[in-house]
Amino acid sequence: MTEWLKSLLPSRKLRVLFLAQYAPYLPDFEPWKNAGDGGYPAYHANVCRTLSDLGCEVFPSACLSTLFTANGNIDYVYSLYNRMPIRNSEIFVASLCEYLRIPYLGASPAVRAVAEDKFLFKHLASSLGIPTPSGILYRCDTSPTQPPPFPPPYFVKDRTGAGSEGISSANIARKWKEAEEKIFSLHNNGKDALLETLISGIDITVPVVGGSPFHVFSPIHSNSDAPENILTHDLKLDDHLGYAAAVVCPETESQIMTHAKILWNILGPIDYFRMDYRYNDANGKLFLLEINICCHLEKESAIAIAASMEGIEYPELMSHILAFSLERQARDRDHLKWVL
Repeated sequence: MTEWLKSLLPSRKLRVLFLAQYAPYLPDFEPWKNAGDGGYPAYHANVCRTLSDLGCEVFPSACLSTLFTANGNIDYVYSLYNRMPIRNSEIFVASLCEYLRIPYLGASPAVRAVAEDKFLFKHLASSLGIPTPSGILYRCDTSPTQPPPFPPPYFVKDRTGAGSEGISSANIARKWKEAEEKIFSLHNNGKDALLETLISGIDITVPVVGGSPFHVFSPIHSNSDAPENILTHDLKLDDHLGYAAAVVCPETESQIMTHAKILWNILGPIDYFRMDYRYNDANGKLFLLEINICCHLEKESAIAIAASMEGIEYPELMSHILAFSLERQARDRDHLKWVL
């Protein structure tokens, strides 16, 4: 990354605006105290420190309006602001950055939109020959009047949402009556409900980082002590079980590589993402649940653990992601000039 950055900005450091709900305090990137949101404050602080250690000049902010008031004094937006009290918040920052013509972490707003809509992504993946759990959408402007054309058990969740928000063992429904109640509960909160068949097995995730070519890491098992081995929001918050290498058969490894190539050819380039699966190690069946763009990138995250298994240390991983992100967006130099 260093040489490429020097060629782009030979006379100064890369100025990075770090946007996150718990953007740490300058000058030492101190995390928020008593935020009550698991490890997110420490995570955001650690990312800022790592970017600074890589030679970037980092400006943390928890205020989205900073995008407009920075007045061209930044070169790149590193945003972990995926959760906001607005619809489709995951694509908000990317859309603003496109308007302002400034490089940013992740992928284009269109790609983020498809990835964040679990129902639309399910149909995209299925149309490309990638197996997904059977599912049906119950929109909040309509009432569910009949059960789906597949038997229980079911898993009912919000059509959208980041960070496994709202995911718990309570999403499991053993009968249609239970599923219907959960659907109405989501509707009462103004949310569309996605009902899927509950696949027996475990959650595994496969990290992918962008590049020429992109790189697919080995699958990681998301440890869970919840019913049906569901990776719940609570587990994401305190992460007391962590991740471990997942053991899959060669045929499954081949399937995963095929899926990554298919998705990259359709949705790429993406700076980094995870492919999240349900995997039944008894019969080897693999079902893609979703992909996560700009997913958790802490030192103990699935992607960092997968990288370390290949001898790639955390700063090197971060450096690669940042360098690729800048490179893919610098093809059009107008993206480095602000509108305002």
